[in-house]
Amino acid sequence: GFERIFLKSGESRDINFVITENDLKFYNSGLEYIYEPGEFDVMVGSNSRDVQTKRFKVE
Repeated sequence: GFERIFLKSGESRDINFVITENDLKFYNSGLEYIYEPGEFDVMVGSNSRDVQTKRFKVE
C-alpha cells in the first residue's frame, strides 16, 4: 500500500512500517497463495530516480 507523507522544505523525519508475510504472498502457477523465501528490496522515494533501497531476507 501507499501513504503520502508531507514534509516542509528541509524537513526530515523517520518513517516506520511493517511488511508482513501476507504482504509478500502471491498466487503461484498452481493457484496457491504463497510466499517464497529469499531476499527482497524495498524502495522508497518521490520518484523512480530518487529512491532509497533497503534489502531484507525471508527464510
